[in-house]
Amino acid sequence: MHPTRFATLALCLLSLCLAASAQKPFVETTPGTPGPDGTPPQLSGIGSAKPGSMNELKLSCASAGGSAFLITGATELAAPFAGGVLGPAPDHDVWGGVVNGDGKLSKTFRMPPSSVTGTQVWVQYWIGSGQVSEWEASNTTAITVQDPMPTSALFPEARYSAGSLSFQN
Repeated sequence: MHPTRFATLALCLLSLCLAASAQKPFVETTPGTPGPDGTPPQLSGIGSAKPGSMNELKLSCASAGGSAFLITGATELAAPFAGGVLGPAPDHDVWGGVVNGDGKLSKTFRMPPSSVTGTQVWVQYWIGSGQVSEWEASNTTAITVQDPMPTSALFPEARYSAGSLSFQN
């Protein structure tokens, strides 16, 4: 085989392997804790999670009117807490909100432009129903910063520095 064709074939195979090993931007890592109706709240993410991109976290199936706290962390803890499992190690921001009458809450955020590809942040909602001992928790979702340019793995000089999530109302 001609050396140029071999090099082209090798680069194509490498690109396919890199694409196959890429992680999804939003992945559930731990299940939620059911609320009074027996259904755990569900947290999902929408967006590309690429540096500088707008993304959205959607909470559903939560207790209507409940006080919701979004816990964020740079590592996964997965430890027992308040009758459920606290997914993120709470070492980042905590954001509060109120669940609407349909049991939903939505939060948009911009992935910092300086985010490093492959960096993960774990997020989870805890919802209080007003009763001191009654907490429900969403599933924990890991957000993985995606590669802004699919070929950047072939060019190590294309790197980004870490940043933090900024939430918008």
